[in-house]
Amino acid sequence: MNQIQNNPVSLLTICELEILHYVISGKTSQQIAALLYISKQTVDKHRKNMLKKAGVKNCMQLIGRINEKMAFAQ
Repeated sequence: MNQIQNNPVSLLTICELEILHYVISGKTSQQIAALLYISKQTVDKHRKNMLKKAGVKNCMQLIGRINEKMAFAQ
């Protein structure tokens, strides 16, 4: 298992981490875009990059993988 899949948060950019925070809190891409003063397309691009880096197909899988790794680390 590569480093990214082993710790999916390890290589996320600061922007991706900020968007991930809002995704976890239940915000839509449109809401995140408004909060960060960026376009919805930019938010969607960051979301897509996060999924690719973590090797998952959707945000629920990404959140699940992060929760697994956090539980394992404790």
